[in-house]
Amino acid sequence: MVYGHSYIHDHYTKFPTLQAKTMKRYVTPWFEIPAASFSLFLILTLTLWVTFYHCILVPFVAKYTHQPRGLYPKTRMGIGLAISTMGMVVSAIVETKRRDLAGPKQVTC
Repeated sequence: MVYGHSYIHDHYTKFPTLQAKTMKRYVTPWFEIPAASFSLFLILTLTLWVTFYHCILVPFVAKYTHQPRGLYPKTRMGIGLAISTMGMVVSAIVETKRRDLAGPKQVTC
């Protein structure tokens, strides 16, 4: 179990950094976003989403469903699975296009 956790942790912390090193990270001609800071974007996005969900979305939905948590747990799980599936489909499309643009001589792994 500990090995699985460390593998997942390593995957989410190192892969975005390695991938960001290959990107054009210039915001302006003189300012480049450091590759290691891309993991920070994940943390900031998650923090903003949890705040929005807890403070705005749940009270709004709870007003209409008359449930204290907004939606039933199975409904929330279904929505989460649908969003995850859509994310994987979009990732597959983007990766296919990226590999086609890279050409046969580029390393894609």
